[in-house]
Amino acid sequence: MHRIVLAAGLAAALFPAVAHADYGAIAFSQQTGAVTYSYSAGSKGSADSAALKRCRRYGGGCFIAIRFRNACGAIAVGSEWGYGISWADNREDAGWQAMSNCNEHDDGCEIRQRVCSG
Repeated sequence: MHRIVLAAGLAAALFPAVAHADYGAIAFSQQTGAVTYSYSAGSKGSADSAALKRCRRYGGGCFIAIRFRNACGAIAVGSEWGYGISWADNREDAGWQAMSNCNEHDDGCEIRQRVCSG
């Protein structure tokens, strides 16, 4: 029994696990103002698909505003549906950068979504 434990420990040290890539996406509609998201998806396509499917429940005009992988994404939206997006290592940085980007295009910007994958 000890040999199995030692062998498993040695195998883990020699062959570290490959990091799992988690994808996320934020969908937005400038027609309706809908903002939806996905996170912890196994692929970029499945992240996009989930976010778009949720967005379309609120009407048309949905598109993927931002994708992120093993990170956090954010969107800020202004009073005239202008928007800013960003991704970063944490929710706060992603949100503040999205807000800054939105303020370059519109007034009355507010962070509408911050979400992390993984």
